[in-house]
Amino acid sequence: MKEFEVLKGDYRILKGSDETIVTKNLGSGLCVCVRDTKNGLLGLCHLVVPKASERDDSFPVFDCSEGIRIFFNTLLDRGAQRENLEIWLIGSGQFLECPNVFNIGAQNYSLVKRAIEKNGLNLKGEHVGGPFNKSVRFSLHHGPVVTVPGTKKEIML
Repeated sequence: MKEFEVLKGDYRILKGSDETIVTKNLGSGLCVCVRDTKNGLLGLCHLVVPKASERDDSFPVFDCSEGIRIFFNTLLDRGAQRENLEIWLIGSGQFLECPNVFNIGAQNYSLVKRAIEKNGLNLKGEHVGGPFNKSVRFSLHHGPVVTVPGTKKEIML
């Protein structure tokens, strides 16, 4: 089975494959995993900041405000159907005590969760917050697997 790594500010969409998508070291970033099993589509997006001051085409989904729209529109363009989407949110770590206005992870999560709710999409599960860096492995036939480095702990969502 082939594995594709998604770097910060990028996404990957696979159709009808047994391949796996991974992303590592989420930190305060937010990973959005989306699956449409009826149409054989799988996508993973690694969002980094709530809102970027400037757009950089080399990082198409760097910021949550634009990135989530780009990611979902691309999924739909490739054949996913809104009513079939299963969505998981992972990451948004908080490593220092601070008010939410300075908590990038909480802001990332809040923006994306609001967009999901506003569009009536199916949020299947989440593993967000906390002082832990997380990595994710995701395939079409299994929900996301979250790894917390240093603990050898894997969490199936």
